[in-house]
Amino acid sequence: MSLMAEVGLGALLGLSFNPVAALIGVVLGGALGALSRIASAVAVVLAAWAFGDGVRVAAVVAATVESAGAGSVAAEVAPLVAWGLVSLAAGYALPAWAGAFAGSRVTHGTGWLAGGAVAAAACAAAATLGGVLG
Repeated sequence: MSLMAEVGLGALLGLSFNPVAALIGVVLGGALGALSRIASAVAVVLAAWAFGDGVRVAAVVAATVESAGAGSVAAEVAPLVAWGLVSLAAGYALPAWAGAFAGSRVTHGTGWLAGGAVAAAACAAAATLGGVLG
């Protein structure tokens, strides 16, 4: 199988992220982002990803690097990197960004609530599409 096909399969695997950790992380991240607490929102989203998918991806990458030969490490790790990046982007970062974007446009003090709700809806939609595509 070609490298691009393997990276594509890794990306499809990334669409099957942990929906529980993602939902918690993006709701908090979207609410914090709507309040212009960007550093806190990024920290929460990264912590949720690390708890939900990041440790699993890192463990598989470490095991693959340990068992792979010197010449084939890049070819073996590329699909796993795609898995981790797509998981982070599609399951965690983009829904939190959508919530922060929508919540920051609310003018009457409930932007954090709107941000969390939009982030939760975007996360649920991504998890549903990931289940269908993956």
